[in-house]
Formats: sequence, C-alpha cells, structure tokens
Amino acid sequence: MIFGYVRGISETQSLERQIEELRSFGCDFIFEEKQTDLTCDKPVYKEMRSKLCSGDILVVYDLSGLGKKFREIRDEWKALIEENIEIIVLKMPILDTRKEGGERTVADLVLSLLSWVVEEEGERVRIAQKKGIEIAKRQGKFMGGKRRYHENATGEEKIIYDEVVRCLKDNISIMNIHRNTGLSRNTIYIIKEEIEKLK
Repeated sequence: MIFGYVRGISETQSLERQIEELRSFGCDFIFEEKQTDLTCDKPVYKEMRSKLCSGDILVVYDLSGLGKKFREIRDEWKALIEENIEIIVLKMPILDTRKEGGERTVADLVLSLLSWVVEEEGERVRIAQKKGIEIAKRQGKFMGGKRRYHENATGEEKIIYDEVVRCLKDNISIMNIHRNTGLSRNTIYIIKEEIEKLK
C-alpha cells in the first residue's frame, strides 16, 4: 500500500496542491495534519504510522513531514527503513529508498544535510517571528492571534466556550475539560483567568 502524508503549519494553510501531488503519485491513503504548535506530537502521523506495514511505501511532500529536528528526522527515517517501509520525498526525488546501490548511499548523505537545513530553517523562522512580534509590540501594533473562544463568540465556538465556563464553575479539572472539549489547556487557562478577573 502507498500512504501519503502532508503537514501544514497553521489551520488556515491550504494543503490542496500537496494533496493533489500525492494523489497523482498514486497514494492509496492520504493523511492530512494541520498544526500551529511545532512541538505537537503529530496525532495524525501517529495514526498513519500505526497502519504502516513491511513492504508499504510512505510518500511525504517534503522532509519536514518526518519532523522538525535533525535527530527526529534521522531517527524516524532509520526506524522506517528497519521496518522495511520505503520512503519517498516528492520535493527531493533523490530521497527515494526504492533506489539501489550508490544512489541510496547518496540519498542517506542528502538526508543528513537536508535534515539539518530543515531544523535551521525552522529556527530561523521562529527567531524572525519573535523579532517581528517584539517590533510590533513596541509600535503598539501587535494584538496577538484572533481568539475563537470568548464570551462574545458565536456558533460552535460559543457552545464550547459556555461548556468550559460551566465546567470551571463545577470545579472540573483543566485536564478533564481539555479531554472533553478538545481545547488546549492554555486556552482553558486563559478563559479561567478572564472569569476570575470578572469576579
């Protein structure tokens, strides 16, 4: 079986072009993951990983699909190889473990180099983001991300917000509220602080 995996770095990023390339490649299953937290443990990837068997092929759009850190990418690559799962990186055709002999050795070398590049690029983006936010704060332009769950929210967001408020009033633990609603603990703490301020 051929499994495809793409990962976005935000909930609003469109992955349709990447998904279309995976379809064109002939993937039997395509797993799509969107996240804003670079330290996320990738639940969709973990679900897909549990389905991979010896002889399967994993197609990722780019190397960051395997991780954000050099060691993370390298260790996952080695683990897949040891389980006899072939790996193809669409954006870098040389990273194709189906190739034999010298090409495969070159692929291992390129993997090491590109894994480092991915990690460095991620760090560069984080530093640039941090500096941009600091400048915007000094200029009074930074307002933070748009909040979805608040007292004046509408639709599903309002329903979830009201449920969090109810649970907090009933002294239900943050962890249980997180499990029941799917909201991050950080978001729940923010709501809790707002309620306490209103008191």
